[in-house]
Amino acid sequence: IGLEGTPLTIVQFIPTVALIASVPLLIDIALSDVVPAANDNASGVATVLRLADRYGGQLEHFDVWVVFPGAEEGLLLGMIEWMRKHKRELDRERTVFINVDMAGTGTVRWIEKEGLVLAMRYHPTLVGLCEEIGDGRGMVSRNTTDALAARGAGFPAITITSRNALDY
Repeated sequence: IGLEGTPLTIVQFIPTVALIASVPLLIDIALSDVVPAANDNASGVATVLRLADRYGGQLEHFDVWVVFPGAEEGLLLGMIEWMRKHKRELDRERTVFINVDMAGTGTVRWIEKEGLVLAMRYHPTLVGLCEEIGDGRGMVSRNTTDALAARGAGFPAITITSRNALDY
């Protein structure tokens, strides 16, 4: 196209360096073993669908919604968008969000508070119910789950998860 000299060299240099720098990362991905959290979405969906199938008919006086918002790892974009569209339809006094995340392996845990910088506490009644019926124990998470988006919108919420002995 008629471009020559130093400007063209600079323009070509930047993406070339980026590609060369990414080769070790791609090799690491190719050689890595599967980790327990690799079944994160599948295990959560399977657990929630099984619970809905098992208990849906027994919850006649409840309006149960099953939401699979997606994009959790993308800063909760799926749940934030779902909340934006539907929060006005929900009664804040009668709505509870139970988020199931990484349910495939380990011991059942619940998250008492979570957040990347400042951890937001989950609803004390929900934490108390988990303590009452759970065999596991609560934990503080420095990550985010979809329940954080619901809690941030002013709804009672909690995350049920599973972790190994080292909390991974």
